[in-house]
Parts: sequence; structure tokens; C-alpha cells
Amino acid sequence: ELAFAFRLARQLKAHREVKPLLETAAERGHPWAQLLLARSMMRGKFGVREIPRGMKLMREQVANCVAELNARDKSDHAVLAETETKAA
Repeated sequence: ELAFAFRLARQLKAHREVKPLLETAAERGHPWAQLLLARSMMRGKFGVREIPRGMKLMREQVANCVAELNARDKSDHAVLAETETKAA
């Protein structure tokens, strides 16, 4: 049990050291950093108090992805309509 506790403490320390770097990259708009930060928070990698914030960040990520996909879909439909108009 002591070995497990030591390993766990080492992992928590490593996660806490990486957290500021992830937060900076996420704030600057890096999508993978945003996803990794939210996922790590949700899993309690930065402590159980960060789980609700991680869930909120993940919801925001999903909403952003859906909005981007909808925008791309509208753009694709506009290009298709323009192509069909030119062909006619």
C-alpha cells in the first residue's frame, strides 16, 4: 500500500506541474489542450474539486464542436447550391 500511495502522490504532482501549461495553451485556443484539460479535470487528475469545472469545460467544448460542424454544414450546402445553380 505504501508503494501505491507513493506512485499516486508522484502522479498527482506531475499533473499539477502540467496544469498551468495546459491552462495557458487552452486559453490561447489550442483545441487539444482544451480537451485534455477538461478531460483531466473531469477525471479528478487535479483534485476532486476540479471535477465540476472539468465537466463545465467539456460541455463548452462539445457546444463549440457542434457549432463549428453546423457552420461547416451550412457552408457545404451553400457551395453545393452554388454549384447546382452554375450547372443549370
